[in-house]
Amino acid sequence: MRYIFGPVPSRRLGSSLGIDIVPHKICNLDCIYCEVGKTNKLTTKRDHYINLDEMLKEFQNTYEHFKDHIDVVTITGAGEPTLNLDLPLIIKEVKKQIIHPLAILTNSTNIDKEDVQSALMDLDIIVPSVDAISIDIFEKINRPHKKLNWNQTLDALKAFSHQYKGMMLVEILFVKGVNDSKDELTKLANYIKELNYTKVQLNTVFR
Repeated sequence: MRYIFGPVPSRRLGSSLGIDIVPHKICNLDCIYCEVGKTNKLTTKRDHYINLDEMLKEFQNTYEHFKDHIDVVTITGAGEPTLNLDLPLIIKEVKKQIIHPLAILTNSTNIDKEDVQSALMDLDIIVPSVDAISIDIFEKINRPHKKLNWNQTLDALKAFSHQYKGMMLVEILFVKGVNDSKDELTKLANYIKELNYTKVQLNTVFR
């Protein structure tokens, strides 16, 4: 299958049927811990990265086969899914076909864009990542594209969290000696306190 994978046992969401909407590996970050591997196209460009009709047809066929064996449908990618300009339409069309919750895994970096926020409002579950607050640590662990403004992202995620009505599962992944100092942990804790969230999930590179 080209776009659909699973079901896979997700430590966050249960049995998940995944929809991959960004090719390997197009991302605006090059995180040092990424299980997908090194980013080979570091970009902030949002584009129509997949054949939408093919994806929806593949999803319909796969979903019908597995719908009695899953807990959730998850939009993700071998990169950052919010880079896909078709995200609003993907969410709309997939929700027409499913009886399960629809989730997305995101690195949070496009949450400051109005069309992304509008699209995410229609999801049942959002899993945004926040690995650091300090810019220098964010750059060290997430290795962002130079055009990204992390402070702007943090402010936008905070504001969005108080408007969003679904489940928000904030994920923090710790790398020893990088983002686990007492000072950074305090900054993360203080920031999280200002969010409206369902759960905070703490992970390490060993998972």
